[in-house]
Amino acid sequence: MPREYSIGEEISRGSFGTVCRCSCLASGDIFAVKSINKSLLSDTVDRDCAQQEAKITQFAAAGNPNVVQIHAVYEDEAWIHLVMDI
Repeated sequence: MPREYSIGEEISRGSFGTVCRCSCLASGDIFAVKSINKSLLSDTVDRDCAQQEAKITQFAAAGNPNVVQIHAVYEDEAWIHLVMDI
């Protein structure tokens, strides 16, 4: 996760990762970050689904106040991080 965000307390935990509070260091805005552990994804289909989640949510959220907005997506060798509204 880039140094643009400060990670806070854990909000929830699921089968593939965790959701934590985070804050943008530049603006002070508070978000949630969903961190998906790639090693827990069992096959290529799981990996593809996790990587497509951000794109699907961004399309669904466009102009819809009832869908959580994803503000940033970061990926490294071990994790996928989705920064979203809390």
